[in-house]
Amino acid sequence: LLAVASHGAVSAERAHDLRDALEFIAHIRLQHQARQIAQAVAPDNLIAPSELSDFEREHLRHAFRVIAKLRDVLEHRYQPAR
Repeated sequence: LLAVASHGAVSAERAHDLRDALEFIAHIRLQHQARQIAQAVAPDNLIAPSELSDFEREHLRHAFRVIAKLRDVLEHRYQPAR
């Protein structure tokens, strides 16, 4: 992401926000999987919103908005020629 930002494809701020969003999602996923392993359940990536605190749900929504916003920017910028 830093390389992409350094080449001007996205701003440094957007790259930083995306990195933070992806790190938060990975953190939530790893916590979920650690709980499953502790309960002797095969780990998966299926997290029920009810497993999350209000704080985690709100931050997860924000992380997904950051990802969607950058996806939209890149989609617009790199549309294939028609």
